[in-house]
Amino acid sequence: MKDIMANAHYAAREQILRVQTDDIGTMAMRGIIPRLTETPGAVERAGGALSRDNHEVLSRMLGLTEAEIQALEANAII
Repeated sequence: MKDIMANAHYAAREQILRVQTDDIGTMAMRGIIPRLTETPGAVERAGGALSRDNHEVLSRMLGLTEAEIQALEANAII
């Protein structure tokens, strides 16, 4: 891995990306493979802290109310 991280070929092909994380700062990670001309893809962020997006997923995507989410939290389900 040390050799790959320092390899100019990998860097030129953007196969090693540096992304900001919520808890450890900048992290190196693998780029998108394959890179397609019309839809090359992108890394927007590292995964993030555990449960960081729970509220958004439960409310906006699943339609749970604030009371339902609080009940899940109170019962240690989430």
